[in-house]
Amino acid sequence: FCAAHQNADWLTLPDAAQPSNESSVGLVYIHTCLMALANPSHLSGADILKANAYLNKVSHLAELRALGLIDNPAGVFLIKLDSKSPPVPFSKNQSIPNEDTDILLVTVNLARIIHSHIKTLQNDTTPDGDVLPNKADPSNLDLLMQLIKHFGKPPLRIFNRSKKTDGVELNIGISAAHHGLLRNQESTYPPSPAGVQRASRWQVLNASAGGYSLRKFNSSQAAVHVGDIVVIKNAKTIQWEVAIVRWANVNDLNQLDIGLQLISPSVSAATVNAPKGGMESEALLLPELSALKQPSTLILSPGASIGDTIDLMCGGKESKVILTNPMERTSMFTRFQYDLI
Repeated sequence: FCAAHQNADWLTLPDAAQPSNESSVGLVYIHTCLMALANPSHLSGADILKANAYLNKVSHLAELRALGLIDNPAGVFLIKLDSKSPPVPFSKNQSIPNEDTDILLVTVNLARIIHSHIKTLQNDTTPDGDVLPNKADPSNLDLLMQLIKHFGKPPLRIFNRSKKTDGVELNIGISAAHHGLLRNQESTYPPSPAGVQRASRWQVLNASAGGYSLRKFNSSQAAVHVGDIVVIKNAKTIQWEVAIVRWANVNDLNQLDIGLQLISPSVSAATVNAPKGGMESEALLLPELSALKQPSTLILSPGASIGDTIDLMCGGKESKVILTNPMERTSMFTRFQYDLI
């Protein structure tokens, strides 16, 4: 705000991080706004660093503009320079903009280049130049898909949420979920091995058909990361549901809040191993949901690939399967469709 009033917002200066490059107050401010729009509470620590590095290469494609006529609000955000609030989608702004203090951030050209990078990655090639750190990382496509959602048309909420005050039990991670499910099914099942998180109690802040917002009780020692797979006990049906941690945030009272997206109303503990004596590992088997046209899927530790053949053991039955379509991949798990062999 100060730089804009002094007409100094676009004066070129050496980049402190990379002396060979030039920067400016305006460019750094755009980069900061884009990182805020990327919703870092929904990203893992590694993805925050990767998003920051990527935006450092492409943020110059976004523009700061004075208020004016807007034909299409997609990719247009309102910034209040006299506040610390992050940009908000122009279509969701509830107040009349102030010409003296408000400006627009336009991400249309940035969204176009991200779309082109997404198409390049989908064709199993990498964009020219060094815009993507560690080009071979398969999670690059997932990250760009997340960014385009925030820099394009703002997503609409599908489900209304209702406030709750219940407490729920949570098993975080594949191993904890696997052992928690078996312990729930078998009263004589031994305690979880050392290093596997025990079930923890969380407060439900609100709930919808699509997920939960939870708050960690102060007495809980649970550790959780964005991208973790969790199983949560539904108090009404006494059944374990499967969800993914989509965001995490520490509030002003130093309380940890997380958001869960439900992906299945039931789950079974399974074990898998590669043929010819491969090491056995825990997995989660999600049933087919015909009403949602969702096939049965396997949740595995990171590292599995399309075409892998594995031995699957679940409920005393053994099958040989081949992994087909990857449904989702985070730094904590991979989720695949599969076919019986």
